[in-house]
Amino acid sequence: MTSENLKAQEDEFFAIKSIFGDKVLNVNENEHCGSFLAFVQLPFIPFKISYQIDGSNQNIFFCEYLPPIELNFKLSQDYPFQSGPKFNLTCPWLSQSDTTKLCQHLESIWDEMRCEILFTWFSFLQNETIKFLNYHQTLDISLLIASSKKGQMRREENKPKDDELDVQLDESDENEDSNMPDLALKLQLFNRRQIEENEPNRKFDCLICFETFKVNNFVSFNCIHYYCKKCITNFFSLNIREGRYHSFKCPDSKCNAEADLEKIKLLVSPDVFKKLDQMLLSSFFNHQDVIHCPRKICQLPVWREDKSNLVHCPYCQYAFCAICKRTYHGPTSCFLTETEKRDVVERYQNGSKETQERMEKMYTKKFILQAINENLSITWMEKNCKPCPKCGAKIEKTDGCNKMTCFKCGIYFCWLCRKSLSVNKPYAHFNDERSQCFMKLFPQPVDEEDAD
Repeated sequence: MTSENLKAQEDEFFAIKSIFGDKVLNVNENEHCGSFLAFVQLPFIPFKISYQIDGSNQNIFFCEYLPPIELNFKLSQDYPFQSGPKFNLTCPWLSQSDTTKLCQHLESIWDEMRCEILFTWFSFLQNETIKFLNYHQTLDISLLIASSKKGQMRREENKPKDDELDVQLDESDENEDSNMPDLALKLQLFNRRQIEENEPNRKFDCLICFETFKVNNFVSFNCIHYYCKKCITNFFSLNIREGRYHSFKCPDSKCNAEADLEKIKLLVSPDVFKKLDQMLLSSFFNHQDVIHCPRKICQLPVWREDKSNLVHCPYCQYAFCAICKRTYHGPTSCFLTETEKRDVVERYQNGSKETQERMEKMYTKKFILQAINENLSITWMEKNCKPCPKCGAKIEKTDGCNKMTCFKCGIYFCWLCRKSLSVNKPYAHFNDERSQCFMKLFPQPVDEEDAD
Protein backbone atom coordinates (compact mmCIF):
# COMPACT_ATOMS: atom_id res chain seq x y z
CA MET A 1 0.00 0.00 0.00
CA THR A 2 1.40 3.37 -0.99
CA SER A 3 1.68 6.12 1.56
CA GLU A 4 -0.75 8.17 -0.53
CA ASN A 5 -3.45 5.47 -0.42
CA LEU A 6 -2.86 4.84 3.28
CA LYS A 7 -3.17 8.52 4.13
CA ALA A 8 -6.34 8.82 2.03
CA GLN A 9 -7.94 5.83 3.79
CA GLU A 10 -7.06 7.13 7.26
CA ASP A 11 -8.48 10.56 6.44
CA GLU A 12 -11.64 9.04 5.00
CA PHE A 13 -12.21 6.84 8.08
CA PHE A 14 -11.73 9.87 10.32
CA ALA A 15 -14.21 11.91 8.27
CA ILE A 16 -17.03 9.35 8.08
CA LYS A 17 -16.66 8.49 11.78
CA SER A 18 -17.08 12.18 12.56
CA ILE A 19 -20.22 12.41 10.43
CA PHE A 20 -22.01 9.12 11.20
CA GLY A 21 -22.60 7.68 14.67
CA ASP A 22 -21.87 4.23 16.03
CA LYS A 23 -25.51 3.27 15.55
CA VAL A 24 -25.13 3.10 11.76
CA LEU A 25 -21.37 2.89 11.16
CA ASN A 26 -18.95 0.21 12.32
CA VAL A 27 -15.31 0.55 11.23
CA ASN A 28 -12.27 -1.68 11.80
CA GLU A 29 -9.33 0.48 10.77
CA ASN A 30 -6.77 -2.27 11.36
CA GLU A 31 -8.53 -4.55 8.88
CA HIS A 32 -9.54 -1.67 6.59
CA CYS A 33 -13.17 -2.79 6.58
CA GLY A 34 -16.53 -1.92 8.07
CA SER A 35 -20.29 -1.85 7.67
CA PHE A 36 -22.89 0.89 7.26
CA LEU A 37 -26.66 0.79 7.87
CA ALA A 38 -28.41 3.03 5.38
CA PHE A 39 -31.86 4.07 6.65
CA VAL A 40 -33.48 5.18 3.40
CA GLN A 41 -35.40 8.43 3.10
CA LEU A 42 -38.97 7.74 1.96
CA PRO A 43 -40.50 10.12 -0.61
CA PHE A 44 -43.89 9.97 1.08
CA ILE A 45 -44.90 9.54 4.71
CA PRO A 46 -46.55 7.15 5.23
CA PHE A 47 -45.10 5.01 2.44
CA LYS A 48 -47.42 2.46 0.83
CA ILE A 49 -46.38 -1.20 0.63
CA SER A 50 -48.44 -3.77 -1.24
CA TYR A 51 -48.43 -7.51 -1.87
CA GLN A 52 -50.50 -10.30 -3.38
CA ILE A 53 -50.48 -14.00 -2.50
CA ASP A 54 -51.25 -16.56 -5.19
CA GLY A 55 -53.37 -14.14 -7.22
CA SER A 56 -55.53 -13.03 -4.28
CA ASN A 57 -56.70 -9.49 -3.69
CA GLN A 58 -54.02 -6.86 -3.19
CA ASN A 59 -53.07 -6.17 0.42
CA ILE A 60 -51.83 -2.73 1.43
CA PHE A 61 -50.19 -1.34 4.58
CA PHE A 62 -48.21 1.80 5.34
CA CYS A 63 -44.81 2.37 6.92
CA GLU A 64 -42.82 5.41 7.97
CA TYR A 65 -39.58 3.48 8.48
CA LEU A 66 -38.03 0.66 6.49
CA PRO A 67 -35.26 -1.66 7.70
CA PRO A 68 -31.84 -0.36 6.64
CA ILE A 69 -29.77 -1.47 3.68
CA GLU A 70 -26.58 -2.98 5.08
CA LEU A 71 -23.40 -2.18 3.17
CA ASN A 72 -20.36 -4.30 4.12
CA PHE A 73 -17.10 -3.03 2.64
CA LYS A 74 -13.38 -3.80 2.64
CA LEU A 75 -10.73 -1.46 1.26
CA SER A 76 -7.91 -2.93 -0.82
CA GLN A 77 -4.32 -1.67 -0.80
CA ASP A 78 -4.97 0.16 -4.09
CA TYR A 79 -8.00 2.05 -2.77
CA PRO A 80 -9.01 4.82 -3.38
CA PHE A 81 -7.09 5.80 -6.52
CA GLN A 82 -6.46 2.51 -8.34
CA SER A 83 -9.41 0.30 -7.30
CA GLY A 84 -12.76 0.64 -5.56
CA PRO A 85 -13.90 -1.06 -2.34
CA LYS A 86 -15.03 -4.67 -2.25
CA PHE A 87 -18.57 -4.71 -0.92
CA ASN A 88 -21.97 -6.40 -0.73
CA LEU A 89 -25.49 -5.22 0.05
CA THR A 90 -28.21 -6.98 2.02
CA CYS A 91 -31.75 -5.82 2.70
CA PRO A 92 -34.99 -7.73 3.48
CA TRP A 93 -37.23 -5.63 1.21
CA LEU A 94 -34.94 -5.50 -1.86
CA SER A 95 -35.24 -8.14 -4.57
CA GLN A 96 -32.12 -9.76 -5.97
CA SER A 97 -32.42 -7.82 -9.21
CA ASP A 98 -32.79 -4.47 -7.41
CA THR A 99 -29.84 -5.30 -5.17
CA THR A 100 -27.77 -6.02 -8.28
CA LYS A 101 -28.80 -2.68 -9.80
CA LEU A 102 -27.68 -0.83 -6.70
CA CYS A 103 -24.33 -2.66 -6.62
CA GLN A 104 -23.68 -1.86 -10.27
CA HIS A 105 -24.55 1.77 -9.72
CA LEU A 106 -22.22 2.08 -6.74
CA GLU A 107 -19.40 0.63 -8.84
CA SER A 108 -20.13 3.11 -11.61
CA ILE A 109 -19.92 6.01 -9.16
CA TRP A 110 -16.40 4.99 -8.18
CA ASP A 111 -15.44 4.48 -11.84
CA GLU A 112 -16.42 8.07 -12.55
CA MET A 113 -14.77 9.63 -9.50
CA ARG A 114 -11.83 7.30 -8.68
CA CYS A 115 -11.29 8.76 -5.24
CA GLU A 116 -12.59 8.41 -1.71
CA ILE A 117 -16.11 7.15 -2.25
CA LEU A 118 -17.59 5.85 1.01
CA PHE A 119 -19.39 9.05 2.02
CA THR A 120 -20.87 9.36 -1.47
CA TRP A 121 -22.10 5.77 -1.34
CA PHE A 122 -23.60 6.23 2.12
CA SER A 123 -25.42 9.38 1.06
CA PHE A 124 -26.72 7.78 -2.13
CA LEU A 125 -28.12 4.75 -0.32
CA GLN A 126 -29.79 6.92 2.29
CA ASN A 127 -31.25 9.61 0.06
CA GLU A 128 -31.64 8.29 -3.48
CA THR A 129 -32.35 4.54 -3.31
CA ILE A 130 -36.14 4.79 -3.60
CA LYS A 131 -35.93 7.25 -6.51
CA PHE A 132 -33.18 5.29 -8.30
CA LEU A 133 -35.24 2.06 -8.18
CA ASN A 134 -38.38 3.89 -9.38
CA TYR A 135 -40.51 2.76 -6.47
CA HIS A 136 -42.48 6.02 -6.71
CA GLN A 137 -45.37 5.84 -4.22
CA THR A 138 -45.56 2.09 -3.65
CA LEU A 139 -43.20 -0.76 -2.81
CA ASP A 140 -44.50 -4.11 -4.08
CA ILE A 141 -43.08 -7.07 -2.12
CA SER A 142 -45.16 -9.81 -3.79
CA LEU A 143 -42.18 -11.43 -5.55
CA LEU A 144 -40.13 -11.41 -2.34
CA ILE A 145 -42.97 -13.11 -0.45
CA ALA A 146 -43.38 -15.73 -3.17
CA SER A 147 -39.65 -16.49 -3.24
CA SER A 148 -39.47 -16.64 0.57
CA LYS A 149 -42.29 -19.22 0.60
CA LYS A 150 -40.32 -21.38 -1.83
CA GLY A 151 -37.18 -20.86 0.22
CA GLN A 152 -39.02 -21.85 3.38
CA MET A 153 -40.10 -25.11 1.75
CA ARG A 154 -36.47 -25.81 0.82
CA ARG A 155 -35.28 -24.92 4.34
CA GLU A 156 -37.75 -27.37 5.88
CA GLU A 157 -36.19 -30.10 3.74
CA ASN A 158 -32.52 -29.16 3.90
CA LYS A 159 -32.32 -26.94 7.03
CA PRO A 160 -29.57 -24.56 5.83
CA LYS A 161 -28.28 -21.50 7.67
CA ASP A 162 -30.51 -18.55 8.52
CA ASP A 163 -31.47 -16.31 5.63
CA GLU A 164 -28.95 -13.48 5.34
CA LEU A 165 -31.67 -11.06 4.27
CA ASP A 166 -33.04 -10.75 7.82
CA VAL A 167 -30.95 -7.66 8.60
CA GLN A 168 -31.72 -5.57 11.67
CA LEU A 169 -34.92 -7.49 12.36
CA ASP A 170 -35.70 -9.37 15.53
CA GLU A 171 -35.35 -13.03 14.55
CA SER A 172 -37.22 -14.14 17.66
CA ASP A 173 -40.56 -12.87 16.31
CA GLU A 174 -42.32 -16.20 16.16
CA ASN A 175 -45.79 -14.89 17.00
CA GLU A 176 -47.22 -13.90 13.65
CA ASP A 177 -50.60 -12.86 12.34
CA SER A 178 -51.91 -16.12 10.89
CA ASN A 179 -53.00 -14.41 7.63
CA MET A 180 -49.94 -12.20 7.10
CA PRO A 181 -46.71 -13.21 5.32
CA ASP A 182 -43.57 -13.18 7.37
CA LEU A 183 -41.92 -10.32 5.48
CA ALA A 184 -44.99 -8.06 5.69
CA LEU A 185 -45.27 -8.63 9.42
CA LYS A 186 -41.56 -7.98 10.01
CA LEU A 187 -41.67 -4.71 8.09
CA GLN A 188 -44.61 -3.53 10.19
CA LEU A 189 -42.95 -4.62 13.43
CA PHE A 190 -39.78 -2.78 12.49
CA ASN A 191 -41.82 0.33 11.67
CA ARG A 192 -43.57 0.15 15.05
CA ARG A 193 -40.33 -0.24 17.00
CA GLN A 194 -38.73 2.68 15.20
CA ILE A 195 -41.72 4.88 16.06
CA GLU A 196 -41.52 3.80 19.72
CA GLU A 197 -37.79 4.53 19.81
CA ASN A 198 -37.67 7.76 17.84
CA GLU A 199 -41.06 9.31 18.63
CA PRO A 200 -41.99 8.54 22.26
CA ASN A 201 -44.57 11.34 22.26
CA ARG A 202 -46.36 9.97 19.22
CA LYS A 203 -50.01 9.16 19.93
CA PHE A 204 -52.13 6.23 18.81
CA ASP A 205 -55.66 4.99 19.44
CA CYS A 206 -56.14 1.97 21.66
CA LEU A 207 -57.93 -0.76 19.66
CA ILE A 208 -60.11 -1.65 22.68
CA CYS A 209 -61.22 1.62 24.28
CA PHE A 210 -60.35 3.84 21.25
CA GLU A 211 -58.82 6.46 23.50
CA THR A 212 -55.63 8.24 22.40
CA PHE A 213 -52.38 7.67 24.28
CA LYS A 214 -48.67 8.24 23.81
CA VAL A 215 -46.80 5.26 22.39
CA ASN A 216 -45.06 4.51 25.72
CA ASN A 217 -48.48 3.89 27.31
CA PHE A 218 -49.11 0.89 25.07
CA VAL A 219 -48.32 -2.77 25.64
CA SER A 220 -46.66 -4.71 22.83
CA PHE A 221 -47.66 -8.31 22.11
CA ASN A 222 -44.83 -8.47 19.59
CA CYS A 223 -47.35 -7.74 16.87
CA ILE A 224 -48.74 -4.70 15.03
CA HIS A 225 -51.73 -4.02 17.29
CA TYR A 226 -51.86 -1.23 19.89
CA TYR A 227 -53.57 -1.61 23.29
CA CYS A 228 -53.25 0.72 26.26
CA LYS A 229 -51.92 -0.64 29.55
CA LYS A 230 -55.24 -0.18 31.34
CA CYS A 231 -57.21 -2.23 28.81
CA ILE A 232 -54.67 -5.02 28.63
CA THR A 233 -54.36 -5.16 32.43
CA ASN A 234 -58.14 -5.55 32.68
CA PHE A 235 -58.01 -8.14 29.87
CA PHE A 236 -55.42 -10.23 31.71
CA SER A 237 -57.07 -9.85 35.13
CA LEU A 238 -60.53 -10.84 33.84
CA ASN A 239 -59.20 -13.96 32.13
CA ILE A 240 -57.31 -15.01 35.26
CA ARG A 241 -60.25 -14.42 37.61
CA GLU A 242 -62.52 -16.46 35.33
CA GLY A 243 -60.02 -19.29 35.13
CA ARG A 244 -58.98 -18.77 31.50
CA TYR A 245 -55.27 -18.98 32.14
CA HIS A 246 -54.48 -19.94 28.52
CA SER A 247 -56.12 -16.80 27.10
CA PHE A 248 -53.18 -14.41 26.89
CA LYS A 249 -53.04 -13.98 23.15
CA CYS A 250 -53.51 -10.64 21.43
CA PRO A 251 -57.20 -9.62 21.64
CA ASP A 252 -57.30 -9.44 17.84
CA SER A 253 -58.98 -12.68 16.76
CA LYS A 254 -56.71 -13.10 13.73
CA CYS A 255 -53.46 -12.59 15.62
CA ASN A 256 -51.46 -15.35 17.29
CA ALA A 257 -49.05 -13.12 19.23
CA GLU A 258 -48.93 -14.02 22.93
CA ALA A 259 -47.74 -12.28 26.10
CA ASP A 260 -45.21 -14.03 28.32
CA LEU A 261 -45.56 -14.53 32.07
CA GLU A 262 -43.04 -11.81 32.88
CA LYS A 263 -45.13 -9.20 31.05
CA ILE A 264 -48.30 -10.40 32.78
CA LYS A 265 -46.58 -10.20 36.16
CA LEU A 266 -45.62 -6.56 35.57
CA LEU A 267 -49.20 -5.56 34.71
CA VAL A 268 -51.58 -7.41 37.03
CA SER A 269 -51.75 -7.12 40.81
CA PRO A 270 -49.73 -9.54 42.99
CA ASP A 271 -52.90 -11.30 44.16
CA VAL A 272 -54.10 -11.86 40.60
CA PHE A 273 -50.73 -13.16 39.47
CA LYS A 274 -50.57 -15.48 42.49
CA LYS A 275 -53.90 -16.95 41.41
CA LEU A 276 -52.54 -17.44 37.89
CA ASP A 277 -49.49 -19.15 39.31
CA GLN A 278 -51.63 -21.50 41.39
CA MET A 279 -53.83 -22.36 38.39
CA LEU A 280 -50.81 -23.14 36.25
CA LEU A 281 -49.40 -25.38 38.93
CA SER A 282 -52.65 -27.21 39.58
CA SER A 283 -53.09 -27.74 35.84
CA PHE A 284 -49.60 -28.84 34.92
CA PHE A 285 -47.80 -29.95 38.05
CA ASN A 286 -49.43 -33.38 37.90
CA HIS A 287 -47.13 -34.10 34.97
CA GLN A 288 -44.12 -32.92 36.97
CA ASP A 289 -43.09 -31.25 33.73
CA VAL A 290 -43.60 -27.85 35.38
CA ILE A 291 -41.35 -26.95 38.31
CA HIS A 292 -41.10 -23.80 40.38
CA CYS A 293 -37.83 -21.93 40.02
CA PRO A 294 -36.30 -22.26 43.54
CA ARG A 295 -34.78 -18.76 43.60
CA LYS A 296 -36.74 -16.52 45.98
CA ILE A 297 -36.52 -13.55 43.62
CA CYS A 298 -38.17 -15.56 40.83
CA GLN A 299 -40.23 -18.66 41.80
CA LEU A 300 -42.00 -18.72 38.43
CA PRO A 301 -43.13 -22.05 36.91
CA VAL A 302 -40.58 -23.55 34.53
CA TRP A 303 -41.27 -26.23 31.93
CA ARG A 304 -39.11 -29.34 32.23
CA GLU A 305 -38.53 -30.15 28.57
CA ASP A 306 -36.87 -33.57 28.73
CA LYS A 307 -35.96 -36.41 31.07
CA SER A 308 -32.78 -34.68 32.20
CA ASN A 309 -32.61 -33.33 35.74
CA LEU A 310 -31.17 -30.09 34.38
CA VAL A 311 -33.80 -27.33 34.42
CA HIS A 312 -33.02 -23.85 33.08
CA CYS A 313 -35.27 -21.00 34.17
CA PRO A 314 -35.87 -18.70 31.17
CA TYR A 315 -36.81 -15.78 33.43
CA CYS A 316 -33.80 -15.48 35.75
CA GLN A 317 -31.40 -17.81 33.83
CA TYR A 318 -30.87 -20.03 36.90
CA ALA A 319 -29.82 -23.62 36.10
CA PHE A 320 -30.92 -26.04 38.83
CA CYS A 321 -31.52 -29.71 39.56
CA ALA A 322 -35.12 -30.92 39.17
CA ILE A 323 -34.76 -33.23 42.19
CA CYS A 324 -32.98 -31.30 44.92
CA LYS A 325 -33.74 -27.75 43.55
CA ARG A 326 -30.15 -26.70 44.16
CA THR A 327 -27.62 -25.45 41.61
CA TYR A 328 -27.23 -28.08 38.89
CA HIS A 329 -24.50 -30.55 39.88
CA GLY A 330 -24.27 -32.77 36.80
CA PRO A 331 -24.13 -36.55 37.31
CA THR A 332 -23.13 -36.18 40.97
CA SER A 333 -25.79 -37.48 43.38
CA CYS A 334 -28.19 -34.94 44.85
CA PHE A 335 -27.60 -33.74 48.38
CA LEU A 336 -30.83 -33.93 50.34
CA THR A 337 -30.99 -33.52 54.08
CA GLU A 338 -32.41 -36.39 56.11
CA THR A 339 -35.53 -34.34 56.71
CA GLU A 340 -36.00 -33.76 52.96
CA LYS A 341 -35.50 -37.45 52.19
CA ARG A 342 -38.02 -38.44 54.83
CA ASP A 343 -40.49 -35.98 53.38
CA VAL A 344 -40.07 -37.57 49.93
CA VAL A 345 -40.53 -41.06 51.38
CA GLU A 346 -43.64 -40.08 53.39
CA ARG A 347 -45.27 -38.38 50.39
CA TYR A 348 -44.50 -41.39 48.20
CA GLN A 349 -45.71 -44.04 50.68
CA ASN A 350 -48.85 -42.13 51.63
CA GLY A 351 -49.67 -40.95 48.11
CA SER A 352 -52.04 -42.42 45.57
CA LYS A 353 -50.88 -44.48 42.61
CA GLU A 354 -50.95 -41.37 40.41
CA THR A 355 -48.89 -39.45 42.97
CA GLN A 356 -46.34 -42.27 43.12
CA GLU A 357 -46.06 -42.41 39.33
CA ARG A 358 -45.67 -38.65 39.22
CA MET A 359 -42.91 -38.72 41.86
CA GLU A 360 -41.13 -41.56 40.07
CA LYS A 361 -40.98 -39.39 36.94
CA MET A 362 -39.59 -36.48 38.89
CA TYR A 363 -37.18 -38.20 41.31
CA THR A 364 -36.69 -41.50 39.40
CA LYS A 365 -37.78 -44.79 40.93
CA LYS A 366 -34.19 -45.72 41.78
CA PHE A 367 -33.74 -42.58 43.90
CA ILE A 368 -37.01 -43.15 45.77
CA LEU A 369 -36.22 -46.81 46.53
CA GLN A 370 -32.79 -45.78 47.78
CA ALA A 371 -34.37 -43.12 50.00
CA ILE A 372 -36.87 -45.67 51.37
CA ASN A 373 -34.07 -48.09 52.23
CA GLU A 374 -32.05 -45.33 53.87
CA ASN A 375 -35.11 -44.24 55.83
CA LEU A 376 -35.71 -47.82 57.02
CA SER A 377 -32.07 -48.05 58.11
CA ILE A 378 -32.27 -44.76 59.99
CA THR A 379 -35.53 -45.78 61.68
CA TRP A 380 -34.02 -49.11 62.73
CA MET A 381 -30.86 -47.44 64.04
CA GLU A 382 -32.88 -44.90 66.02
CA LYS A 383 -34.80 -47.76 67.62
CA ASN A 384 -31.95 -50.21 68.24
CA CYS A 385 -28.81 -48.08 68.48
CA LYS A 386 -27.54 -45.36 70.79
CA PRO A 387 -24.97 -42.67 69.95
CA CYS A 388 -21.58 -42.63 71.62
CA PRO A 389 -21.53 -39.72 74.15
CA LYS A 390 -18.15 -38.56 72.79
CA CYS A 391 -18.10 -39.01 69.00
CA GLY A 392 -21.76 -39.74 68.26
CA ALA A 393 -21.13 -43.04 66.47
CA LYS A 394 -24.17 -45.33 66.41
CA ILE A 395 -23.65 -48.29 68.73
CA GLU A 396 -25.77 -51.44 68.70
CA LYS A 397 -25.98 -53.71 71.76
CA THR A 398 -26.66 -57.32 70.90
CA ASP A 399 -25.64 -59.10 74.08
CA GLY A 400 -23.54 -58.87 77.25
CA CYS A 401 -23.30 -56.31 80.02
CA ASN A 402 -24.24 -52.63 79.96
CA LYS A 403 -20.63 -51.42 79.90
CA MET A 404 -20.09 -50.48 76.26
CA THR A 405 -16.96 -49.73 74.26
CA CYS A 406 -17.22 -47.37 71.29
CA PHE A 407 -15.79 -49.00 68.16
CA LYS A 408 -14.79 -45.60 66.80
CA CYS A 409 -13.19 -43.57 69.61
CA GLY A 410 -12.67 -46.40 72.18
CA ILE A 411 -14.24 -44.82 75.26
CA TYR A 412 -16.32 -46.72 77.79
CA PHE A 413 -19.90 -45.66 78.47
CA CYS A 414 -23.05 -46.94 80.13
CA TRP A 415 -25.68 -48.33 77.79
CA LEU A 416 -28.49 -47.36 80.16
CA CYS A 417 -27.70 -43.70 80.83
CA ARG A 418 -25.00 -43.08 78.17
CA LYS A 419 -22.62 -41.64 80.76
CA SER A 420 -18.88 -41.86 80.02
CA LEU A 421 -17.09 -44.34 82.31
CA SER A 422 -13.66 -44.16 83.91
CA VAL A 423 -10.93 -45.72 81.81
CA ASN A 424 -9.30 -47.31 84.88
CA LYS A 425 -12.45 -48.25 86.79
CA PRO A 426 -15.31 -48.54 84.28
CA TYR A 427 -17.37 -50.81 86.56
CA ALA A 428 -17.37 -48.36 89.50
CA HIS A 429 -20.42 -46.68 87.92
CA PHE A 430 -22.49 -49.82 88.49
CA ASN A 431 -21.23 -50.27 92.10
CA ASP A 432 -21.96 -46.71 93.20
CA GLU A 433 -25.12 -46.54 95.31
CA ARG A 434 -25.68 -42.96 94.17
CA SER A 435 -25.80 -44.01 90.55
CA GLN A 436 -29.14 -44.60 88.85
CA CYS A 437 -27.51 -47.67 87.29
CA PHE A 438 -26.49 -49.22 90.63
CA MET A 439 -26.43 -53.01 90.41
CA LYS A 440 -27.50 -52.89 86.74
CA LEU A 441 -24.34 -54.08 85.08
CA PHE A 442 -26.28 -56.88 83.48
CA PRO A 443 -29.79 -56.65 82.10
CA GLN A 444 -32.37 -57.80 84.60
CA PRO A 445 -33.75 -61.25 83.72
CA VAL A 446 -37.40 -61.26 82.78
CA ASP A 447 -39.48 -63.50 85.02
CA GLU A 448 -41.53 -65.89 82.87
CA GLU A 449 -44.58 -65.61 85.16
CA ASP A 450 -44.37 -61.79 85.02
CA ALA A 451 -43.97 -61.98 81.28
CA ASP A 452 -47.12 -64.05 81.08
